Amino acid sequence: MTNYTVPLDNIYFVLNDVLNVDNISGIISERNEKPNENNTPNYLKVAFIEASNILRFIVAIDYDLLHGGAKRLSFAERAYQETHAAADKSISAQKKLLDMKTNIEGSRALLLDAAVALDLLEKHPEPVVRENAAEYAALILPVMNNDAMDFLLKKVLDMKDLGNRLGLFMNPLYQEIKATKANPKLSAHAETLEGTMKIFQQTMMGLVQAGMSGKTDEIIVHADDFMTMFEKMALGRMWLKMMSAAQNKLDQGASGAIAGFYEDKLTLGDYYLNNVMTPIVKKLEMRIEAGAPNSSTSSLSPDSATGVARSPDKKNRDNGFTFNF
Repeated sequence: MTNYTVPLDNIYFVLNDVLNVDNISGIISERNEKPNENNTPNYLKVAFIEASNILRFIVAIDYDLLHGGAKRLSFAERAYQETHAAADKSISAQKKLLDMKTNIEGSRALLLDAAVALDLLEKHPEPVVRENAAEYAALILPVMNNDAMDFLLKKVLDMKDLGNRLGLFMNPLYQEIKATKANPKLSAHAETLEGTMKIFQQTMMGLVQAGMSGKTDEIIVHADDFMTMFEKMALGRMWLKMMSAAQNKLDQGASGAIAGFYEDKLTLGDYYLNNVMTPIVKKLEMRIEAGAPNSSTSSLSPDSATGVARSPDKKNRDNGFTFNF
């Protein structure tokens, strides 16, 4: 009999404190209750789909890319929980768990961010907000569904809209880094993400130049690597936002178990930025510059194992609904 837990603490934290979404009560209120497609917010659909797949219950409603991203996330969460239950105490095993956990939490935040954008698309009264929300979601969702060709050729290097769609991500990222650098407690982390952003921009310009020179094969060869580079940067952005929200709560006087929850976010964010995002992006940069063909990104996991100040899975963290099988 296996226990799977829907990490509601993390979902509430991202929606309430990171994305500042109002009125999120009722997430996964019933185990097998399907959301009403017409009036349920997309971020609630994400939470439900992830929970339903952890429960080995696949909902019948097809939410296209949103659905696909939530399903992939739920399978990753299940794999993490099963690996955690079976893992030994070796440094390599603990590092693998940290890699999995930080990628999953960052991916969850990014998918919820895209889901909120879809809600703006459906409900916001201003046409320009709806249009920007649609473009932003169109950029993020192919990444969450591992569709590199759609992401690179149709979303990033589309010559009719070159830079505009990507700017909806990069411009806020630049402003967030600038603001976070002013916080001495997080400035080093902001600078780390800034370094990754510069690598991404330089790599993108190289691919743009290749496209303008008619070197289509070069673009196709590096599509997966480029999307992975963007994904790691995008998860880094979400981790910096989560760290900022957590630090703000601690500065406001959070104490006890909830303070431990926020401190864990700082520890996990530090681990992701320095031990997952940075080494992988640098290896991708070297491979793209060298013209090497794509290979499995699983080989890009950082080689060094770094300890952390606390366990990423302390009791009373990620408390959600637990189901027995």
